[in-house]
Amino acid sequence: MDNQKFGKFVKELRKKANLTQKELGEKLNVTDKAVSKWERGLSFPDITMINSLADVFGITSSELLNAEIGKKEEIDVDRVIKDAIEKYKNVEERRRKKLKKIKKIFGIISTLLFFISFGIQVTYIIIVKTKGYEYVKDTIPYILNEIAILTSFLSALFLIKKSKIKNIIISILFIILTIVNGIFLLNNGLDNECIVSISKDLKNEIVLKKNKQTGATTYYRNVKFYIWAKPQEQLSYEVSGKIKCQWLETDICSVAYKDKNKKLRSFVATYGDRQEIKSSSYYHVISAITRKLVKWWTIC
Repeated sequence: MDNQKFGKFVKELRKKANLTQKELGEKLNVTDKAVSKWERGLSFPDITMINSLADVFGITSSELLNAEIGKKEEIDVDRVIKDAIEKYKNVEERRRKKLKKIKKIFGIISTLLFFISFGIQVTYIIIVKTKGYEYVKDTIPYILNEIAILTSFLSALFLIKKSKIKNIIISILFIILTIVNGIFLLNNGLDNECIVSISKDLKNEIVLKKNKQTGATTYYRNVKFYIWAKPQEQLSYEVSGKIKCQWLETDICSVAYKDKNKKLRSFVATYGDRQEIKSSSYYHVISAITRKLVKWWTIC
């Protein structure tokens, strides 16, 4: 028997009888979920229920099992139901295997992401931080923390055999760690506004961090993987409002901002050496500024 055809037939009969799944289930002393599974072809009624189900719809058990009104073909009820149940079990087995495979894949991906995020944090604490580097964005460590928390939770969910109590404990730990990480983020990760600008050839970048309260702004160099950078110097004036970055050349970036007195200030960052002028690394900086910066300031 085709479970899908049978389920569709039962659904059509139920609707013609103006019955809900719950009402049909009450007539047969089963739940509405059981009826839903019949109609979706995910399960089959018990053999003792076939005659009762046929009586509800006013048809014969033969018509019900043949999934066709008027078809009186005699069939072996036991065999049909046995075949339908066997087919359902096979479908369920395939579904379980597929679900198990998906869970395993997600578990492996989650585990890899956990080790990547955890590894970045450990590398920063042990090596990078000792060399004077900081995270480009203050929110990055908390994002990495949350990735580690979430992926460890998913790995446990997908790969570890658990009971209901273990599920509850793991879920509670996940919630607690997420809340704690969120509190630290709110207290320490949102104090500074980070401005990152990259040159058109993608070879150079400028990173600035402005304290939202004081306006004190630090210029960073030696950006590593767009994750870490080393503080170079602090801008001479406290910044009021937005900071605008303009690449005058691929190795020259001008920063324009207004100080607390609303006066326009500027800062120029250069990168590398200009090999064509051996006597001076940046002989053409002034000409580059003269050519492009004045026009840009008028726009600011």
